[in-house]
Amino acid sequence: MTEKTLHEAVHEHLEYLKGHGKSERTLYTYSKDLEQVEAFFGPDKKVSAILIPHVSGQRSRATSPSSHSPKTHPWAAASRQHRR
Repeated sequence: MTEKTLHEAVHEHLEYLKGHGKSERTLYTYSKDLEQVEAFFGPDKKVSAILIPHVSGQRSRATSPSSHSPKTHPWAAASRQHRR
């Protein structure tokens, strides 16, 4: 069995989501997030070569540092208002 590249795994996962009826917006959002993952590691990186130490700091580098909890994040207020 050949090891999958990150690009192959991303494509496969998006097809899986599509096959399970996920909305176009969900597919778009996931694809944009996964584009960032591919840009960080490179599309030819073998999935099996990505280890926990490689991704443990990924979130903090990919997003701005934040001291906000999910309830106090600036987007949370907008989300709460939208639900009303």
